[in-house]
Amino acid sequence: PRECQTDLECVTEELGTQCCFNGCGHVCQNPDLGGCQFDAVQSGYLPGFACSDQGVYKTVHEAKDACCACDVLDECGGITCSGDETDCTIRSGLALKDSRYGEVSMRIPRADHGCTFGIINPDKFLRGYACGDSTRYTDISDAKHACCNCYTCSGITAEDSEVFTIRSGSSLSTSPTHEDSYLKT
Repeated sequence: PRECQTDLECVTEELGTQCCFNGCGHVCQNPDLGGCQFDAVQSGYLPGFACSDQGVYKTVHEAKDACCACDVLDECGGITCSGDETDCTIRSGLALKDSRYGEVSMRIPRADHGCTFGIINPDKFLRGYACGDSTRYTDISDAKHACCNCYTCSGITAEDSEVFTIRSGSSLSTSPTHEDSYLKT
């Protein structure tokens, strides 16, 4: 299937995937996968491979099956495919990035699941970007949402009061550039 239908009714596409318009956008799911859902096709790619799986799937359906199968811990953020939706990989990132290769992606919608953050840790940083996401968020709320929806994210590091990144490090390190961090609780 290229894209979900825009009808207000649900339609069944190829391979049993059901697509509905939910008032906010298109949501697609395959009932055989226990309700694992995907947003409609969007231009761009999702960073990072999910579940240590760098395999290439020849169909959207195969990639969705693999993503849903490894998503027990919310590890899979969605799938990214070539522009003709033939070669697909399962991805951990949630922030859609521009693709110079014409890639397209379908994300699994996420909620924050009650995720919270502790107090500020001044002059401390967390090592490594989480979920392959090196996005420099300009709104802390967006960074928190991305962190809450990334299974490897342990917190947020603020480079200054206007730039935030999601991080995977397990311990705080002293920052030579006076970064501040918030740990996910």
